[in-house]
Amino acid sequence: MLFLLNDVVMTVELEALSEPQVAASLRAMSLNQILQLGREMFAESPRLQHVSQSGPLRLATLITAKQPDINAALFAAPAKGCPPDAVVCRFASLGIEMIHELKGFQDRGAMTKMLADFHVWGKVRAAVA
Repeated sequence: MLFLLNDVVMTVELEALSEPQVAASLRAMSLNQILQLGREMFAESPRLQHVSQSGPLRLATLITAKQPDINAALFAAPAKGCPPDAVVCRFASLGIEMIHELKGFQDRGAMTKMLADFHVWGKVRAAVA
């Protein structure tokens, strides 16, 4: 399954979620706890999706496990080391065509923050304004 985290499209392997110990730990976590974990991660490293692969992928996997209809998340920290509560978070459910189009941009090296913002996050802001 493809998942957009800020401006990076990654592949979430859902098979890993069926392992008994992983499934048990997921049942114990709420979506709010996962959201707080994401805020803490991005407060430490606002460009986390560009400097690490494992942390962002785990976060995307946790979000997908709790809310399968969500396939995009935006975590925006105002500065490195900011309080986790200062990190803004948004979720979205993108159509299959859109997420594959974004993956195509990424595969061609054409994906940018502005492109993701234009196609996804700007529309989320407009929908809630």
